[in-house]
Amino acid sequence: MRIHDLRHSLASALANAGTPLYEIGALLGHRQLSNTTRYAHHSPQRMVETATAAARAWNLLPALADGDA
Repeated sequence: MRIHDLRHSLASALANAGTPLYEIGALLGHRQLSNTTRYAHHSPQRMVETATAAARAWNLLPALADGDA
């Protein structure tokens, strides 16, 4: 385990919690967003959730009923 690994873990955890990439980059001291995107890796489940939200926003999927997740 290296400090570099911890930076990747922190960036990924923050990204998966919904923290904007520019905030993660500021925390890590990155000057360019492209550096942050190399650190922050989204989980597959997070990507599915984001794609599902987009599909619902574009009326490509039925809206959720009250109480559905």
